[in-house]
Amino acid sequence: MKKIKLLLLLLSIICTAAYSQLQQIKIVNFTVKNQLPSVIDNWNNIPGSLLLVAQLPPPIRINGIRLVLQIKGNGAIICSNNSAGGIQVDNFTTRTFSAAELTGAFSGCHDLKDGNYSLCAQFFNIDRVAISNEVCKEFTVETPKETDYAPPTLITPDNGKNFTEAELSRPVSFRWTPLVPKPREPVTYRLKVWQLMQGQNGTLAMRTNQPIITKDVDNITQAVVNGIYTGPCKPPYLCDFIWQVQALNKEGRPMGRNEGNSEPYTFKVNQSSGEVNPPVNTFPENDKSISLDEAKKSITFKWKTVSPGQTGIKYKLRVWQLMQGQTSKGAMNSNAPLYNLDIDGNGTADALTDGLLILRNFLTGPCKPPYLCDFAWNVQALNKDGHPVGGNNGTSEPFTFSVKENETQAGIKNVFPEDKKKFAPDIAKNPITFRWTPVIPKPQEPVTYRLKVWQLMQGQSGSQAMRTNKPIMTKDVDNITEATVSNIYTGPCKPPYLCNFIWNVEAVSRHAGAAPQIIATSSPTSFMVTQYIIQLDSIKVNCTATAGVYSFSYTITNPNPGPATLNVFTITSSVPAGASLGTFTPPINTVINSGNQLTITGTINAAPNLSNICIGAEIKDVGNSFWKASKDTCVNVLPCKCEFCDEKHFTLNVPAPAQISIANGTITFNQGITVTTTPPKTIKTIKADLVYFEMVPENDMCIPCNKEAATYGHFTNGSNSQQWNGQQQTLNINITTPQLTPCCSAVFKWCIRYKIEFTDCTTCNKLICYEKKKAGCEKAGGGIDNQNNPK
Repeated sequence: MKKIKLLLLLLSIICTAAYSQLQQIKIVNFTVKNQLPSVIDNWNNIPGSLLLVAQLPPPIRINGIRLVLQIKGNGAIICSNNSAGGIQVDNFTTRTFSAAELTGAFSGCHDLKDGNYSLCAQFFNIDRVAISNEVCKEFTVETPKETDYAPPTLITPDNGKNFTEAELSRPVSFRWTPLVPKPREPVTYRLKVWQLMQGQNGTLAMRTNQPIITKDVDNITQAVVNGIYTGPCKPPYLCDFIWQVQALNKEGRPMGRNEGNSEPYTFKVNQSSGEVNPPVNTFPENDKSISLDEAKKSITFKWKTVSPGQTGIKYKLRVWQLMQGQTSKGAMNSNAPLYNLDIDGNGTADALTDGLLILRNFLTGPCKPPYLCDFAWNVQALNKDGHPVGGNNGTSEPFTFSVKENETQAGIKNVFPEDKKKFAPDIAKNPITFRWTPVIPKPQEPVTYRLKVWQLMQGQSGSQAMRTNKPIMTKDVDNITEATVSNIYTGPCKPPYLCNFIWNVEAVSRHAGAAPQIIATSSPTSFMVTQYIIQLDSIKVNCTATAGVYSFSYTITNPNPGPATLNVFTITSSVPAGASLGTFTPPINTVINSGNQLTITGTINAAPNLSNICIGAEIKDVGNSFWKASKDTCVNVLPCKCEFCDEKHFTLNVPAPAQISIANGTITFNQGITVTTTPPKTIKTIKADLVYFEMVPENDMCIPCNKEAATYGHFTNGSNSQQWNGQQQTLNINITTPQLTPCCSAVFKWCIRYKIEFTDCTTCNKLICYEKKKAGCEKAGGGIDNQNNPK
């Protein structure tokens, strides 16, 4: 009998020593993200993917600490650093292992197949004896599949829609469906509109023509466009159009099938058939070149008469001569006509037929400065009372022609930027490529083309700027007819400088051994940078329980000469739609003078849970000659203040120790839970994660021989997590514990994180820690029972 007692005592001592050794290092926290990518090296790039915290009591020092990590699947070890002896660790008190350190343990493993796994961690000493419990965390590997987005579908204008001239002259709204399914990242929708030319179908026009409209909008599926139709469609252009929308991500890459492109839709303009069409110039053809010898003899002018045919119509032919620095439009507006003739059959010209006029002795000699040998002409139809007949005030569109002084005269013509070209500020800040025609006839010797650009000042015309100002840029190129120039426009134009520019090109011969000589100069061409700047200043939210009121301020700057008029103010929103513009000041059609700013303030009324709002504005100059539209600016709206996770709305009634029972190796209790939210929310799931467990016995003799730490300190479902669906009033909790030696006491400590997810995808988290003492047998003089009740 004594031998048996000694044997039991020895066995108890051995088991106690083994348990004490297992508890030398305590794994306080081991976090593994529920879902990880298949490539292990990528785990380190995911925030919160892995984290391990361990503690070693200060008095204890252990030689050769090793951390062994294992990935297990279906009961088998898939990957481990055990063969390498684990991660070598110096003595520590509290040590945190980062994701980089932990993933480094699996350098021999590249990736995992899709499936369920567990990641286990345990510390060993130099003799490969376990000095901590093994802690395992479950995770899944699921290779993300690239979302197959359906591209946008066009809605309006309908495919094949016919517009009247009046309808298409006004702003046109384009609408389309968003990508399906809805992406999590922002989407830019790029709208493009092409105009067809004679002999083209829609596909060919999209492939070869430049779009007449390109507009980007962010996270909204509509755009308003101006200036699609500005007048009768003239050959080679048709009154047929085609449009398409492309979905792009924030890096500008296409999203979805078909490169993110919708199927294109077409629309057209039905030009009015009841209106009388004005005359149409036919000869001299536009931009025709005529020799001086021909001009000294005669020039024949031809035009198509008004249609449909009218009786009693006379025609007035006007011809203007351009001066240095002038465009054809400028000459027609400011110069007296060189010829102003009424053609009424009374012999005002040497020869006269319907739609034809021959001018004898058009020129008598070479053109002398400040006059150029460039001309503009048009024809006006008048009835017998002298009133215009037909559209456009009865006037044909003007044509130009030039007279060459002799057959060998050299000439250059500016091509781009074309006359009166308008650049938006963001485009003008980029390099601009100037193009021109080569000198005609082609010289035998090499040619240097000298590009010059002047900037106009307040009160100057183009010719004055060229005569008095220094060029802001001079660039020479050899034997090529284009030059790319940077930094012409670097920011807002400040007085006395205007945002107006003029340019020309000189052809300079380069004879060997001779001084360079200018052999030709192009007529100057002007361009400008539009300076109507529309800038979003701020949007602020004032959210209530039932509705959102968003205040905003919007600043428009007009640094251009001349006033501008605020014309349209728009607001759009998404998720949910239906935000409405409240009151705002000042009103539409407020004038913004040159150099001034206009700040618009107001409110936007929207439903709760609005994700973003988008604001845009459009302005025009007072002459209606140019529109400037802002890109819709979308701003994320901060949600209403989150209060439903506060203690007053979300309570966990922690059970008293007497309500917690410990028996048969199990801790059992009911956790009460009360959730009251305003506005009310519906609970989807409640999840409990056992994040900490500790047992402190009254002495080392109280622990039986149990080396399998994985069999206790968990929920009775065998894991550290359990879940309930829907509303719950109490949560039944059961946690496994080691069996204590009879008549031993112990203190149990554990912490559970409760996560409540609502059906609107919002969540609340609470961490609750518990403590319970399990008493042993009755001691002399009284004691307590197993329920912590005094005896």
